[in-house]
Amino acid sequence: MLTVTEEQRQAAAARLANSPLGSLDPGASLLVQGGFCPLCGQSADEFVDDLSLREYGISGLCQSCQDQTFGLDGDGPMEVATDPSLFEAEEDA
Repeated sequence: MLTVTEEQRQAAAARLANSPLGSLDPGASLLVQGGFCPLCGQSADEFVDDLSLREYGISGLCQSCQDQTFGLDGDGPMEVATDPSLFEAEEDA
């Protein structure tokens, strides 16, 4: 498990505050700054790999919310919706 450092937490909060979500919901960056997930409100301090920790730096999402959003093996709703193979049939037509 990888643990978020205070520096990473502050950087994620600042990035989120300056994002479109931050302008819609200023509380989201405050949650991240406090060590919580802006989506579910649970602790966001441990991640399974570098990619998950990197995503935390972008969105502030905890491991559980990342797993639900992106799936465990790239099969979550976000990954399926952006799968390039879905658009190949449209290009061939």
